[in-house]
Amino acid sequence: MYMKKLSWLVIPTLAILFAFAVFFKTIYLDFSFLHSSYRNDPFVEKFVQDYYSVLPKNELKNGKQEVKIFKEAYFLLIDNYIYEFNNQAKEEFISKAIKSLHNQIAIMKNNKQPIEAIILRESVMNEIFNNIDAHTAWLSSTKAKEFKAGMSGKHEGIGVLFNYDKKRELIKVLKVFDSSPAKNSGIISGDYIVAVNGKVIDKSQKLDEIINSIRGEAGTTVNLTIERRNKPMEIAVVRGKYYVPSVEHHIINKKYAYITINSFNNDSASLFRSTLNAIGINDLEGLIIDVRNNPGGLLTGVVLIADNLISGELIVATKARHQDLNNSFNSTNKTFVRDNLPIIVLMNSMSASAAELLSGSLALNNRAILMGDYSFGKWSVQISLPLKDDSLLNITNQLFYAPKNSTFQGVGLAPDVLISSKDNLNFHEKDYPNYLKNDDVNNVNRQPKIKIADNMCPKVENPLEQKENDYILGCALLYFKYNSMKGFEKAIKSKDTNLER
Repeated sequence: MYMKKLSWLVIPTLAILFAFAVFFKTIYLDFSFLHSSYRNDPFVEKFVQDYYSVLPKNELKNGKQEVKIFKEAYFLLIDNYIYEFNNQAKEEFISKAIKSLHNQIAIMKNNKQPIEAIILRESVMNEIFNNIDAHTAWLSSTKAKEFKAGMSGKHEGIGVLFNYDKKRELIKVLKVFDSSPAKNSGIISGDYIVAVNGKVIDKSQKLDEIINSIRGEAGTTVNLTIERRNKPMEIAVVRGKYYVPSVEHHIINKKYAYITINSFNNDSASLFRSTLNAIGINDLEGLIIDVRNNPGGLLTGVVLIADNLISGELIVATKARHQDLNNSFNSTNKTFVRDNLPIIVLMNSMSASAAELLSGSLALNNRAILMGDYSFGKWSVQISLPLKDDSLLNITNQLFYAPKNSTFQGVGLAPDVLISSKDNLNFHEKDYPNYLKNDDVNNVNRQPKIKIADNMCPKVENPLEQKENDYILGCALLYFKYNSMKGFEKAIKSKDTNLER
């Protein structure tokens, strides 16, 4: 199944939401894991016994070190996961670990591979920790390094953003980043990846497997079979290093600020604020914030960016298993952007986590109009905990709530103007077989005010994307012309979509 894990090539793992030290109470660690070697737990000991029983004698010494890492991860999980691991849950978890252990032994024997303690332990952790929910995950030391680099915008690979197109059952390129190897090789937005190094992509492959086959070290080559306008073509891409700016902007018609937030990285909030300052935002007539295809990122970015736009209101709240970790983040009493500046947020089904939080905060505080598709539906937060071998364990330990105690975990946030488009991939969090369920999702019944097809709006060229016909951006510009839902709807119905005043 392609989408067992939400994952993009640009960011090795679905963007994980952090809350840094400035929000002390947001991240909780039960430091009992420091004594994991001494904690008495019959469930994990059952796995340890099985693990030792399959190791050859020459690997027993190495196995002791691997056991410490496994137990460290196990206790971190049961102490910090969003829902409590009772004895039944522990037993089920360890049973899956033991089954995975013996399956891996069978594979290694069948392939006549030597049984090594570290490979066996890593294989088991990769299998069981990555199938608890859609976003809890164990990252090897290599993937952990890539993940950290991604949070700074620095990447190594080919430089495309893609996802699975359910209608065509193919991998679709959503965006090609500037100065990336992919762009230099001629790959464009809208291309479909059919095969990697001669191996045709099929349904049996996980998206992570496809990503790993495309990703690689700078200087190496990957051969891609691309389908463009129903015609196949071969493109060889030399992997390299590239940088993805988290914030980009353009002034449209000298009236409207158009700001794209590609992800919420370490520098997103400062770049957003400096952009507002540089363009003289309060002298313009409207602001468009584009979070389409934004997989998320840091909680701090959401809070600080929203603080520029709303005043004295709740931005986001977090709820955890341990009530003392519940927290709320409010904007300051003074906003950087004038209160009467119209704001429109563009989103789609690939707007996830932090991108949804910003959209929800602005919409539910009546500060912005949302246009596009339902958002992805990831309203959970993960903490990233380092292990002794430099790997990382990302654990879902909190849920997010927008103003009015609303959360849209699994179902996604509804736009005010729902725009159907052939570009809508319509894959959401709830499509995961192991997505995290939250009984609070029906607290706020938010529905679109208007439903239209994208070609009912003006066709405009997107100044920041590789797209000639961006109808959704055209919808935003048409809305600004009338600056009211009533005027916008009347223009759509009468087909009066000329943007000129």
